[in-house]
This record gives sequence, structure tokens and C-alpha cells, in this order.
Amino acid sequence: MDRITKTVTTTNVDNINAEKKEKSVYIEIMRIVAVFFVIFHHSSGYMLFTYQPIGSLRFLIYLFISVFCTFSVPLFFAISGALMLEKDYEPRKILQRVIKMFVILFVFSFAYYMKHVYRGDNTFSIEDFLTLFYTRGTWGHLWFMYVYIAYLMSFPFLRALVKNLDTKYYYYLIGLALFYSGIIPTIEYLLWKSEISLYSCTKASWVTSLIVLYPCLGYLLKNKFEITQKRLIILWIFNILGIAISCYLTYRKGITEGQLSHAEESFHSRFGLLNCICIFSTIKYMFRSVSAQDLFGKVCISIGSCVFGIYLFHLMIYKGNLQEILKQIGFEPMLSAFIMSLYLMTLSYIVTFVVRLKIKI
Repeated sequence: MDRITKTVTTTNVDNINAEKKEKSVYIEIMRIVAVFFVIFHHSSGYMLFTYQPIGSLRFLIYLFISVFCTFSVPLFFAISGALMLEKDYEPRKILQRVIKMFVILFVFSFAYYMKHVYRGDNTFSIEDFLTLFYTRGTWGHLWFMYVYIAYLMSFPFLRALVKNLDTKYYYYLIGLALFYSGIIPTIEYLLWKSEISLYSCTKASWVTSLIVLYPCLGYLLKNKFEITQKRLIILWIFNILGIAISCYLTYRKGITEGQLSHAEESFHSRFGLLNCICIFSTIKYMFRSVSAQDLFGKVCISIGSCVFGIYLFHLMIYKGNLQEILKQIGFEPMLSAFIMSLYLMTLSYIVTFVVRLKIKI
């Protein structure tokens, strides 16, 4: 019996060590960067440009940053595709993961619903909670969980797709996405201020879907696309051009209408695909040789392993008077937003790290 126990224990340790060795530091860095900008997106920094005089230097800088940070959620799906689509998961394992995500979604939906109740935004009602949970979610940022569950349920089809897709068809997929999401809407706004648009039945909507396009993109960039310095330069040229177009459309609409509103977010992701490709490729190129055994690598893996918890917890963290203090000190609004995001991310990491330790114990 002791021999059997020892064998099983040794095997488990070996499996855990093998899992750790499989972790790529650059993937963990991608997760960290993505979750930071998710938090930034949820902070006041994302829409700071709307409070600046249209056309001013601060307006343009803030707008550029606002458009740039939209890569965060697509990057998460690209990472998932890069890691998951190269493996064959049994339907049972996929179902187990779906159930796990559903339980987590339900628990945190209830927690955020109770936050609403505590603040006086809602009167507690089980029926109200279940209706919100079923129809639109109890808290804005949890929409990601709903989409991720849909992605998991679609996984067997995506796996079959990437397994049989030649590299040239990935490029065709990217081209279609840029055509429908970027080029066509840009032309429609410049010519007709979006009052005339392409008949929706003509659009290949599945191509631009988060749960199809970006997982396939991640699989391509990790397994089939050789990243060189020359290619990175070309990618960034096109990426900066795409961001500039998005900024110009927002600026033009602001000048035309004389004001800005949250509606301008519709321009932000027009060429977000290029941005996601650039961020993924750049991080992989810069950090692919970093060892998981180095101190830097270990820190990145530690933070990266807590990213899901950071995402779940960050809007529950009490901000205190930090934002007001930064304002009184005289910090630039955008710098204050970055400091606030880093603060929330750090506290969320600590909370997640402690919770994971407790669960392991």
C-alpha cells in the first residue's frame, strides 16, 4: 500500500512539475497586460478624452490611449485559442469546464448583485436576481464569462476548424474580418455618416465573432506564424494606421456634432484586430526566451496564474480616497487612471493569491 501511495504521489508531483514546465512566460505576460488594460478600461481613464476640448493635444493623446487599450478582451480569447486549440479535449472535459465556469459566474453574479443591494441600487429579490442573471448579467464586466462559456461550448467545432485549415486561409479570415469590421464601416461613415450601411445579410458576422476569430488568430500566431523584426515593424505600421483612422473618425464625429458621448466607442475597435495581432506578436518576440525558472519568469507566472481572479475581484476592491488624493496632488488625469488601475490590480492579485492558497490548503 505504501509503495502504491508513494507511486501515485510521485506521479502527481511529476505531473504538476510538467505542467509548470509547459507554462510559457510570454503567455503569462500577455495575460498580465490584458487584465491590466481590462481594469484600465473599467476605470475613468478609458473615456477621459470625452472631457477634453475636441482637437486639443490632450484630447488626441487620451483618445489614442483609449483606442489602443481595446485589445485586452480579444487578447484573452487569442491566448485561450493558442493554448487550447492545439489539444484534443474529450467532450466530458469540455462539459466539466463549462459547468465550472457557470458555477463561478453564478457565484460572482450573486456577489455583485448583493453589492448593488448594499449600495441601495436594488431591493433584494431572488426573482430579480435570477432574471438579471439569465437576461443580461448583474454586473457589466461579467459579460465576458457568458461569452467564454459560449466559446467553450463551441470548442469542438473550432478545434476541427483549425486542425484542417491551411495557413493561407487564416490570412483570408483576417482579411474578411478587417473588411467587414474596419474598411466597410469607415467608408460608410466618411461617405454617408453611417446613415447608409451594408445590408446585414451580406455580412459574414461569424468571422468577426470573438469566439471564432480571436481563438483562431491565437492558434495561428503561436503555431504557424514566424515572428521576425521586419514583420513586427510592418505590423506596427498598419496598426498605428488603424488606430489613427479610429481616432480620426471619433474626432470628425465630435467636430460635426459638437460633443462626444459613449457612442464614440463604436469606432474604437474597428481595427482592433491589428492591435491584438501586434500585442501578441510583440510580447512573444520580446519574451519567448525568458525562462520560467528565472525570478522574473516566476513572478510573471505567479501573477499570470491569478489573472482570472484579478478579473473577478477587481471591481469589488475598495478604492478609498486614492483618486481624490491623486487629483489634489496635481497628477495628470490619465496618469491617475494608470496608477488607480495598478493599485486595483495589485490588491486583486493579493486577494486572489490568498484565496488560492486557502483553497489548496
